[in-house]
Amino acid sequence: MALSLSIKSLVIIIISIITIIVGTLLLIQISELKNLKLPQRLSLGEKIILEVTPKSSQQGTVFLITAKTSKLRENQDFYLTLSSKTFEKQLILYDDGEHQDEKSSDGIYSGLFDSTSISIGKYEIKNENETLSELIIYKSGCEIIEGSPDNNKINFVFLPSDYEDFNEFRKDAIKIIKGRNSLLEIEPFSSNVDKFNFIIINITQDLECKIGCKGFPQSVCCNNNRVMEEASQCDYDNIIVLINNSEICGLSSNYAKICSKNQFSGFILTHELGHTFGDLADEYVYTEVYPEYKKEENEINSPNCDIEGCKKWMDIEEGCFQGCTESNLYRPSENSIMREASYPKFNKVSELQLKKIINNYQTVTLKNKKSYFVNLRYNKGNINIEKIFLKPIKTTLPLRKTPYILEIKEKSNIVYKSPLYLPTTEYSVQDLIGTPIQQQEFELPILIPYFENADSFNILEDENVLTKASLEMFARTCGNNICDKSENHISCPKDCNLENDNFCENSICDPNCASQENCETKQKTKSIIAMILIITALIAIFLTLIKSLPLKLT
Repeated sequence: MALSLSIKSLVIIIISIITIIVGTLLLIQISELKNLKLPQRLSLGEKIILEVTPKSSQQGTVFLITAKTSKLRENQDFYLTLSSKTFEKQLILYDDGEHQDEKSSDGIYSGLFDSTSISIGKYEIKNENETLSELIIYKSGCEIIEGSPDNNKINFVFLPSDYEDFNEFRKDAIKIIKGRNSLLEIEPFSSNVDKFNFIIINITQDLECKIGCKGFPQSVCCNNNRVMEEASQCDYDNIIVLINNSEICGLSSNYAKICSKNQFSGFILTHELGHTFGDLADEYVYTEVYPEYKKEENEINSPNCDIEGCKKWMDIEEGCFQGCTESNLYRPSENSIMREASYPKFNKVSELQLKKIINNYQTVTLKNKKSYFVNLRYNKGNINIEKIFLKPIKTTLPLRKTPYILEIKEKSNIVYKSPLYLPTTEYSVQDLIGTPIQQQEFELPILIPYFENADSFNILEDENVLTKASLEMFARTCGNNICDKSENHISCPKDCNLENDNFCENSICDPNCASQENCETKQKTKSIIAMILIITALIAIFLTLIKSLPLKLT
């Protein structure tokens, strides 16, 4: 049976085929619209302020990039370009309140840049052709001057201040730890040399150290953020800043700062490490050398001071001498390096405390070679968390007594808990004797261990939460079939759909955007129309062919 088609039937079939093609193309276009990005352009008069944290760091650092726009945008994603002469990469920033960008939809966008597989060098961050900022990725400048590359050793890291010649800094550091009247001549450091690494760092920034700050001629103040950022080029357990100066100066808090050119610098370093490393107290009475000093607490927890009777060291052949930070407290010996910084010896109680720390250090050092670098601001008991990024170094548990506790959580479960030392008291040097300085305000970067699925951390004092922060933006949870708070359709399409991520992205059709809230309905309407056209055309072709079956082509 031959198929016979009239001209009219041919026209109907051709029109129907064209209709099918048009309908199919319309369906394809509708499906592609959801993933179509609009060109990102600055509006007239709009400006962008970009901040990179840190500005420079070693390879493997995860940088925090923050952009502040002068005009609010509806979309919550922002695209920039990181480039050098041989490299280009797109950076995506988010304004959802979950990426250290403050509040959602406030014109502040933040995101992370992982430099793990990126070459060393200087990179520009651009918006189209405008350079907004730059970041520098460098090779760590760590040099061991005593010890060996052993992860199980205790690392003392030295940073230079006011040195123009790095070789001069190296010589001074070696002299202070190994020369005459040096750290390694004093027990228990001298008999445990094989357990230490002494490292110097060729730094890239000025530490802004000043002698005579806070009203005391022998005290030293540095930029804490820069000290901690530069020290974190290496795995460190203790930090010492050497100031290229012959005056007698020193200050210890969470790290030690001393002048390197005077005859007592090795002893002063040992005294300051008694504080920062051994958690030892000064063994003189503060009010004798510092009349304005007023102690807020009634007792001291340090192992080398006790109440009358000295029960803390009753099993040790030591004495009980009145005067140990307070006149009503007692010290183990008449004199020691913790009483007078020029005295070249610890007493037995202090020496045993240091030996205990040295021998147990391996059990309290975390092996994870990645840490959160957290910037804290302390103000009269209040703590604010400002910026967090990642560094490719290990975290060491603090060994000093403190009322503060750090908790890291994953889905409400505590995965890490440890004491957190905050240097509310600093110990300066005056006529070779330390004096306390009460700090009411300070900035303090800290390292805490990285857990890839952690979502938050808390800082507590006496079981009361002082502050907390989210870690979700660092978590590797994409692929768990849950659209977590810090995830969206852009960052994790595996878990988040365009419709259900509560995030307005820079696309043609995102129903989370107010201007496009009816977009999904319109697209569905267009899809229905396209399907009707295709189905109608197929029916038309089918009926035309049926009618043409008994006919012969004329």
